[in-house]
Amino acid sequence: MDLDQALHNRHSCKRYTTKRVGWKKLHAILTAGRLAPSAGNLQPWRFIVITNQKTKSEIAGCCLKQYWLTEAPVLIFVCADSANIKRHFGVRGELYTIQSCSAAIENMLLKATDLGLGSCWVGAFDETSVKRVLNIPDEIRPQAVLSIGYPDEKPEPKQRFPVELVTYYEEYGNTKNDKSFFPLEKHPPKIKEETKRSLSGLFKRKRKS
Repeated sequence: MDLDQALHNRHSCKRYTTKRVGWKKLHAILTAGRLAPSAGNLQPWRFIVITNQKTKSEIAGCCLKQYWLTEAPVLIFVCADSANIKRHFGVRGELYTIQSCSAAIENMLLKATDLGLGSCWVGAFDETSVKRVLNIPDEIRPQAVLSIGYPDEKPEPKQRFPVELVTYYEEYGNTKNDKSFFPLEKHPPKIKEETKRSLSGLFKRKRKS
């Protein structure tokens, strides 16, 4: 699967089949995570692989009782050891740690998609409870849990704001670009159509809510 297809196909999957995820694919996902960029190349991420059903159920309870997590054959809890980053970058080390782990998480989600697997990034959990269940040391902080498995659902088309609504040029708030670099007549028809579709979907969602 090429990168563009993986970016479009990745979605938050919450329903999985019972098919087991083989170690080869799981190892490829973990490898993708460790290849992410990190502040100072200090690689603060630590991964806990969870397949035990009882442990998965306990973790689901820690995640605001999101028990759909127990359907996933594998959970990966991404944790952070920020000690080295804080020594190098001081108070901003905590932020850089979160950014670095987030990059690792996105890599893993995309690799899971590339391998035909579903995944979901869950960041809502009780940290104290998670640390107790997984025996995580005091100095290590859990960042997010990823569910991994073969999807048992068909995702709806993604609704995202078009590039034009989230991009500024040279300074925040400036939506006018240099036409010599970004001439409108050179915009591919596909991009224009995706922009219209994204806006239409977002407006429909707002009306429903």
